[in-house]
Amino acid sequence: MMCKEESNGHTSASWEFGLRGKKSLRFDSKNRNWTVLHNEGTLLKKTLARDRAMTYLLIRTSVGDCRKWLKEVLCPQDEILSTKDASTTATATVPSKARTKTPIAWWIYPVIFICPIILGILG
Repeated sequence: MMCKEESNGHTSASWEFGLRGKKSLRFDSKNRNWTVLHNEGTLLKKTLARDRAMTYLLIRTSVGDCRKWLKEVLCPQDEILSTKDASTTATATVPSKARTKTPIAWWIYPVIFICPIILGILG
């Protein structure tokens, strides 16, 4: 999953699926569009695009996690360097308070369950 914050403050996400080390398929959760990146992604697209539960899961995960992750990782606007004249006094460096939490366990289960299905289809 790839998260980004747009200039208007909204977050968006996309998912990339790979086969044999190549990115084959991308799902844009904002516009719900599937894009085949490599020929091997065609069958995967047909399979996943028909699965409404999987599409819903990807969208819900994107909405919740991207907003949370970006809020935790990105620096608040107050901490961004300004373009004002430089100060003539020295300032101390303070360690960043930004942290990254990666809750893996809750979303790995659908991946574990869908992988055998995909492998069965692709043979």
